[in-house]
Amino acid sequence: MSDNYDYFKRLHECILTKASRELVDADLIELFEITEVDLSDETLELMRRYRISQLEQRLMMGDLWQESDFVFTREDGSPLRPDSITQWLAKFSRRHDLPHINPHAFRHTAASVLISHGTDIVTVSKMLGHSKVSTTEDIYAHVIEESKQQAGNLLADIYYHGMAKTGNG
Repeated sequence: MSDNYDYFKRLHECILTKASRELVDADLIELFEITEVDLSDETLELMRRYRISQLEQRLMMGDLWQESDFVFTREDGSPLRPDSITQWLAKFSRRHDLPHINPHAFRHTAASVLISHGTDIVTVSKMLGHSKVSTTEDIYAHVIEESKQQAGNLLADIYYHGMAKTGNG
């Protein structure tokens, strides 16, 4: 179980050099910090299903399969090009008459949802892989401000309604 468990628990990110837009060699990944993210049981189940599908594809490809350390690969096992997901998402959006969105927007959405639902900024910062909490605070200042207002309103509601019910006032 440990090999499969590790496979599901550690998603490798494709690291992209801005100048060449090519995948960085796996040996160079050590130069970068890899962020580990805890996955929900539901996500792990989806990853198990994906892994089974990938193993079936590997059997069908036979000798043409290219072994790699990447979780998400092309049909032959080779690494995805960094722009593959962006292109797929653009086509999907057009096909379903949705506004354009890039994959990085999902990261911002996830962070904003976590902050607005009370996850502390240190945890969110670590999940995003920011080296400084202040980076997260700067990027998500508007969400943090909204959360502060909600928290203030919640406290006022608790104190007001709580004191009115108990007669302590």
